[in-house]
Amino acid sequence: MKDITITRKRIKTELYVFLGCVVAMELVNAYAIADKNGKWSELFMSLGYVCVAAAVTYVVLAVIRLVVGAIWHKARGKDRRRNRY
Repeated sequence: MKDITITRKRIKTELYVFLGCVVAMELVNAYAIADKNGKWSELFMSLGYVCVAAAVTYVVLAVIRLVVGAIWHKARGKDRRRNRY
């Protein structure tokens, strides 16, 4: 069986995408606090919720990226399966 290797570039890309999700969810949290005139201490107290929301956002983005990548791959005609007949 062939081993699967994940390159350093792919790991860094995925970490940057997840970090972007965390920052985006933290900004949404800050907006909600400012909009509802809440205490700014909630920005740190709700960090667990922010991480869960970031993980859900990351999974949704991963699914979207996989679907778009598959469509793009098929549109370009690079199918990995070769016709051996």
